[in-house]
Amino acid sequence: MNLGKGAYILVVLAGILIAANFWLAYPDSFDIVFYLLTISNLFILITSNISIRKLKNRTDASRF
Repeated sequence: MNLGKGAYILVVLAGILIAANFWLAYPDSFDIVFYLLTISNLFILITSNISIRKLKNRTDASRF
């Protein structure tokens, strides 16, 4: 698996985890663990997007 496929898989999994966090915590309560899990998943999304953009920029520059 190359970097591009791995980054896309991480984006999808982080999105699923964020949705699951909201679904599991909604009726009960929003405690500190909920916020920490959501923030960590957001960091995964951000870093995956950055790596996808850098990968696209690197491949676009190598084509010329």
